Amino acid sequence: MADTYLQAIPQKVIENTSLGACARFCATEVEFECQSFDIDNQNRECHLHNHTHRNPTVGLKHALGFDHYRTAYERLFNRIPNHVITLQHNRNIRGLSVEECARRCVLEMTFRCQGFDFEEQRRSCWLTEKRVNDVSGLKRRPNVDFYERKSNGALSRFINYGRGALQTLEGFQTYGKIMLGVNLDACAQLCLAETSFTCASFDYVFVESSCQLSQYIAANVYGIRTDFDPGYEVMHYELIGEFLNYFYPTPYASVPGRNDRTLRKVTPETCARKCLEEKDFVCRSFDYQITEGTCLLSHVTGSDAGGLYTPDGVAVHHFEMKPSLGIEKTIFLLLGHMSLNRRMLRTAS
Repeated sequence: MADTYLQAIPQKVIENTSLGACARFCATEVEFECQSFDIDNQNRECHLHNHTHRNPTVGLKHALGFDHYRTAYERLFNRIPNHVITLQHNRNIRGLSVEECARRCVLEMTFRCQGFDFEEQRRSCWLTEKRVNDVSGLKRRPNVDFYERKSNGALSRFINYGRGALQTLEGFQTYGKIMLGVNLDACAQLCLAETSFTCASFDYVFVESSCQLSQYIAANVYGIRTDFDPGYEVMHYELIGEFLNYFYPTPYASVPGRNDRTLRKVTPETCARKCLEEKDFVCRSFDYQITEGTCLLSHVTGSDAGGLYTPDGVAVHHFEMKPSLGIEKTIFLLLGHMSLNRRMLRTAS
């Protein structure tokens, strides 16, 4: 956050340094867990902290020439609320926040951490080397969220909506093409490469290795069906459009009661465009009610509201604007030989 600093004694002060160097010092600090830092632009000093402004005992104070940043390891993952990936994890760590759990996953050295399940009530972090394809899909479980590490492959072009498939309507051909014997990554590639129709989404059935391509999204068919028999594991993915690409998606989540404008019978892509074009207020996020095609624009984010509302089974999805639009400053970070190629640090919000 510009022109602010954390009202706390720093754990470490580094002189004669730059913003990029300060970020690297924070990310690679081993004596304590660096969660945020201040840049004193006038004196070229870097102040490292082991907590953030969200700690109830500290806060931010206005001061010209200072900029405050906090880590954002959580943004290296896709969150799917009320889902788990496995019951056989590599490691369990208790007493952590989501951000701390994400950091442990990214910096894990004994195995390749691909994601984690997180229990908010118990502050319990479950790290795993498994990916969705390794365990035949996600399982629905209330009050536990799965955080999937983002990749650079074809799947990164899609929103993961967890367990479920497009609704099938009478007299309506849901799928344009169905292929058997392909893996999940290949299914995403096939959707992107499809030329006989515009592939907008796909359902993947794990027991059949079945890739079901569709020109429709859930908003076109009144939602996602989830009432399948146990053992029939299927997951739904939707292509991220030009305007949705400016937002972080969180399926089955919302910021209720904080909307500034309501639009009806629009697609998620149109909703994203309306948020970007909004002139009467600073639109920072939107909730999308999938069964009715309702778009709820808001000037607040989940962070402003104290977190997202994630009741199990509610067909509302939350989209928060990425900081690259100037709402928050971002930097890119290279950790030793591990190129994250993602935004790991952002100004406090």
